Amino acid sequence: KGLSSHDSSLKQLAIQILGQLKAKKAIPALLQELVKADLNSLPVLLQTLGEIADPQILPALDPFKNHENENIRCLVIWALSQTAHVDVFPYLLECLQDPSLAVQQAGIKGMGCIESPEVIPLLLELIPQQKDELLLKTLAEEFIQRPHNSEFVKVVLVLLNHDINKQEVFCLLRLNLEFSFYNKRDGYL
Repeated sequence: KGLSSHDSSLKQLAIQILGQLKAKKAIPALLQELVKADLNSLPVLLQTLGEIADPQILPALDPFKNHENENIRCLVIWALSQTAHVDVFPYLLECLQDPSLAVQQAGIKGMGCIESPEVIPLLLELIPQQKDELLLKTLAEEFIQRPHNSEFVKVVLVLLNHDINKQEVFCLLRLNLEFSFYNKRDGYL
């Protein structure tokens, strides 16, 4: 009933609850709302679709990939990457060409959500091409969060050979290894 309400705040609350519940059955209704969404309701819908994280949302988000508002583009990237679907990866690569640094950073973070052996070598290729310190740091964070990956050592070496603040790389590495140690010790990994 909340989705059919004329009260926009009630409708937005209903949409948020559906996301928190990860209500996949609500996707068709949410996609109908997406078609008629305005700039006020669009962020909530994108957030909810990302929380539900179902690959069936992929085609519905295509029209919003080049939205004029960079915040909407970032939310689209986030929602798509939450599906962890490998088909999203080419779009995330395209995001690195976006004029907005926030969109480029969101694209890199989105790549970190995709668990596919194809992703790591492509990310490794990106490191030498990056000149922006913030994007390099984002790449480092995405890689260093994956110490269980066999490419981990190679990534750290590439980062250390690149023109990046090495102290930041070591700090990220130390924090992640500590995090991994405690998670393994406590039975989370």
